[in-house]
Amino acid sequence: MDSAKKSIFQLKNYKVKKLDFEKDLKALLQLCENCKDFYELNGIESVNLETAKEIFKELPPGKEYDSKMVIGVYNDKDTLIGIIEGVTDFPENYTWYIGQMMISVDYRNKGLGEEFYRGFEKWAVMNSVNCIKLGVLEENTNGLRFWKRMGFRIIKKIDNFKIGNIETTAFKMENDLK
Repeated sequence: MDSAKKSIFQLKNYKVKKLDFEKDLKALLQLCENCKDFYELNGIESVNLETAKEIFKELPPGKEYDSKMVIGVYNDKDTLIGIIEGVTDFPENYTWYIGQMMISVDYRNKGLGEEFYRGFEKWAVMNSVNCIKLGVLEENTNGLRFWKRMGFRIIKKIDNFKIGNIETTAFKMENDLK
């Protein structure tokens, strides 16, 4: 079996695999198109192939591609229905940073997001991670509520945060795993 297709952690009714840039770009683009509301919240007006490529390639300063993770969740028809994208050992060692989590519109509000995140969190602990961090825009009230329910707490409020074509308020959040 191709290493990019091996399940990295188990969920009850879904497969979870690391995405491969060459093999999974088209499926990722379809997911991005399905989740246009996520991009609109982030001030991005159109979703295209570059949007999907950026998920694979965007890294914070000083990080290399081997620290990038794009984890996909697949339904029983092997269709990509969600991702968690992030970076390992950022902003410090033993901390993982989630850049984004998207779940297909058809699978929202059915428990998949929580199941996917909880599996990711257990996998992080098995990899000696002490903390997971992320950012949420103030307008993303559903996301903010979701992450609080997952145990994250706001550690910093950032006013005048620029993303895409908007300026807004963002919240840095973290979840201590130790």
